[in-house]
Amino acid sequence: MVGEVSRRLLAVVEIEHSAHSWPPDVFVHDERDGSGNSMLNAFAHPCGGSLDSGMPIDCAAPEGQTKPHVHVTKELLDELIQGRPDRMAFVMGHEIGHITLGHTTDFAHRWKATSEVSLYAFGRQQEIGSDLVGAEYGLAAGYEFEGMMGALYRFIELDMSYSSFEGLGAS
Repeated sequence: MVGEVSRRLLAVVEIEHSAHSWPPDVFVHDERDGSGNSMLNAFAHPCGGSLDSGMPIDCAAPEGQTKPHVHVTKELLDELIQGRPDRMAFVMGHEIGHITLGHTTDFAHRWKATSEVSLYAFGRQQEIGSDLVGAEYGLAAGYEFEGMMGALYRFIELDMSYSSFEGLGAS
């Protein structure tokens, strides 16, 4: 399902910057925390950039670019996606949005980390922007809006500590 959803989304997406080669690679893996517990997570990563250290997948990027990756954990597939392609489209669209909006460029990561305040402010803007563009990608690829929003509702049902959806109401 991850591969099929990714293919449908990438068919409607264009990247507007040249910092990354295209398309991103997509990986599903069993990420674990320091205690060995499975983690419910999805993230976009600029493989080949200075933040490559410690990522679960080694990679090589073309000269002068990074190779973007999208990572999805098995725990996220089991607990959040639950076999629903519309939910997967929202999560995958959100992560692809980070790439197309330039959030995964090495410059963006360096700027974001200049202070604790900028880390959180820039992060919230990135998350909301990626939610919006991710939903647009999902709709353009033919996924149902209500089904995609099921991913956000499931985050809340799971009592996750924070999602970008909850961030809309944060000061």
